[in-house]
Amino acid sequence: MITTPNLTKIPQLKTIWQTCFDDEDAFIDLFFSDCFQPQNSLVWLEKQTPVAMLTMLPCAYVAGERKSKGHYLYGLATLSEHRGRGIMGALIQTALKKAKGERQSFSILVPADDQLLPYYKKHGYHLPVNIHVIRLSRNDLMKQSGLLTGCKKIDISADQLQSLRANLFKNKGYIQWPDGYIDFYMRQLYANNGRVIAVSDENGATAYAVCEMHKGVCRILEAGGAVFLQKQLNALILQYYTASQFELRNPLAEPNTRFGLYQMLNDQPTLGDFHFGLAMD
Repeated sequence: MITTPNLTKIPQLKTIWQTCFDDEDAFIDLFFSDCFQPQNSLVWLEKQTPVAMLTMLPCAYVAGERKSKGHYLYGLATLSEHRGRGIMGALIQTALKKAKGERQSFSILVPADDQLLPYYKKHGYHLPVNIHVIRLSRNDLMKQSGLLTGCKKIDISADQLQSLRANLFKNKGYIQWPDGYIDFYMRQLYANNGRVIAVSDENGATAYAVCEMHKGVCRILEAGGAVFLQKQLNALILQYYTASQFELRNPLAEPNTRFGLYQMLNDQPTLGDFHFGLAMD
C-alpha cells in the first residue's frame, strides 16, 4: 500500500535510509529533523511497516520573469528483500500523479549511477541535466590565486547565500530552493566538514564557494559572485583545504557532464539550459 507517512514511521524510515545509503547517522538525523516533510513523501507499507520510500523536495525553476514550481525526487530507497516487485516504480508514478495534481511543472532527479538511466527513462525522465565540471591540481588552483589584499573573509547566512545565488543566476535559468532547504543544506554541509567560503571587499562585493571533501578530493560544488575577487577566493580555499586535487563545478560555463534527468509535467514547455546546484547528490 502506498501512503504518506506519519511521524511515528520516522524511526523505520531512518532504518531504510541507513540500510540503502552510505550516509552518516548525523546526516540522517539532520535530514529527518530539518528537511523531511511527510506531506512531500511517499512510502510503501507491508503489514503497516515501511519497506520503500521517496521524498519530493519542493523547488522552483526561475528564469527572468518565468517561475515554475516542481520537485527534486530524492532518497529513493527499497529494502533489498522487497526489490524486483515494481514497488519503486509504483512510488514514482504515484509521486508524478501527485505533482500533476498540484499543478507542478517538472520533476528532477540525480541517478546514483549510469546503470539506472534506462530505469528512470522508462518512467519519463528523458531530459538531461548537464553541468560543467573540471579537475584541478593544487598547483593549478595556486596559479589562479592571489593575495587577500583589499578584501576579507566573511561568514554568510542562508539568506545571504540565497540572495547571492538569485543575483548570480538572474540572467540564466536555475533551480531555486526554498529558504528552509538552504538553511538545512548549510547545516548538513558544516556537519560533514564542508563550508561556504566567502570573501568581500570594502564596497561589499562578494564571491563565494560551497566546498566539501569527497574521497580525498575537495569538491567546489558551486562558486560565484564578484569575478574580480575570484583569485582571492581561490587563495582562501587553499588555506582551508590541503587537498592535492580539486573538482570545480562552474555554474556559468558551458556544460560538459551529464548530472541528472528531468521530465516536464502538465504539458509545460521544457526548461532549456539551467543550473541545478546544491542538490545533495
